[in-house]
Amino acid sequence: MATEQFDVTIIGSGPGGYVAAIRAAQLGLKAAIVEKDKRLGGTCTLRGCIPTKALLMSAHVYEQMQHVADFGVQASEIQLAFADVQKRKEKVVMKNSKGIEFLMKKNKITVFKGTGRLALPGKVEVTGEDGKKQTINTRNIIIATGSVVRPIPGFETDGERVVNSDHILELKDVPKSLVVMGAGAVGVEFASVYSRFGAETTIVELLPRLLPIEDEEVSKELERSFRKRGIKSQVDTKLEKLEKTDKGVRLTGKTSKGEAVTLEAEMLLVAVGRAPYINGLGVEGTKIKVERGFVQVDEFYRTGEENVYAIGDVVPTPQLAHLASKEGIVCIEQIAGQKDVRPINLRHVPSCTYCDPEVGSVGLTEAAAKKEGYDVKVAKFPFSASGKARILGEEEGQLESTAEELGNTMHAHPTISEAVMEAAEGIHGLTIHI
Repeated sequence: MATEQFDVTIIGSGPGGYVAAIRAAQLGLKAAIVEKDKRLGGTCTLRGCIPTKALLMSAHVYEQMQHVADFGVQASEIQLAFADVQKRKEKVVMKNSKGIEFLMKKNKITVFKGTGRLALPGKVEVTGEDGKKQTINTRNIIIATGSVVRPIPGFETDGERVVNSDHILELKDVPKSLVVMGAGAVGVEFASVYSRFGAETTIVELLPRLLPIEDEEVSKELERSFRKRGIKSQVDTKLEKLEKTDKGVRLTGKTSKGEAVTLEAEMLLVAVGRAPYINGLGVEGTKIKVERGFVQVDEFYRTGEENVYAIGDVVPTPQLAHLASKEGIVCIEQIAGQKDVRPINLRHVPSCTYCDPEVGSVGLTEAAAKKEGYDVKVAKFPFSASGKARILGEEEGQLESTAEELGNTMHAHPTISEAVMEAAEGIHGLTIHI
């Protein structure tokens, strides 16, 4: 048993957990982190945001290099070195993880390697890879265990022909053809990556449009852009059966109108979301309430158990790294007794999808705002009218947002962000550049 007494112990070292630990140290609290992975950083750093964006960047450069003649640059025999793409991705991931390790040491945060389990009151049991156990004494506990790939019955992954978002990060070769099941952020990002790497790509979505939680006009614009890039969209379609073939997979299903759909590809990516990870955490028999897999908390992330909190993907808020970090800060400041700790307004949390073109949004969609009774006025500014976008040769992209703060912010020239200001000012009839 560890003889130290910690003020706060955080189970999980993702962007919610490690940021919470650093904020705790800054406020003079003695903090510990428990992490079952060999490296720190959680899903975001190891299997999510960071490696995915590294692949997206390589795909972006590869695509740009095929059009360098448009910029007056002559180049020939441009080839994709996919093994080197993967090496670069791993290097980026490793550097970020080591950076988190450095921050833990710098802030004198104790790291326990192993799987954490609640041993209430005031204790966390840690089981190492070798099976040895130790117990941490702690005044407060924060559950920040994140999420895992959500399994879909009938579409079980094998890491070869049927893969999930973890598997597809580690491919040795680019598949000749790829069906992506799910058109949320994960699905469209990987579709964007592998189509540019040369895979014939089709996205299948149960709902009527891509990125169904975004504004409808944004979805239409993205589908149009994907179509120009050769990415096919099969929306409003439910896949019902998966068969493995000699050449890959065969998928059958139906549209909402009952029309039969058959798709064949070398590989299927199942990208239908993530589920909270609380397996083995020991919430059973406690006052911690779990609904639909999510730990229920109040506005300051307190669970039903005294001095036990939960943040990030395990709670029913948007599964976004930057939100998890903010939740960690609010949680720690509450624990530390800071004055004027304010709950997070979820309407102010930005959503970002890093496909090509990129999509960003904040606040209610137009449809949601109208449903809530708001009198909605819409203005748009196309990147195709932006001087900077023309210079970059990237005249697509979409942001859905509200006007006042964006329009009142001074934007440097020439930048892509000027388009945001112009659209915001258009609400008040102040657009002057088109």
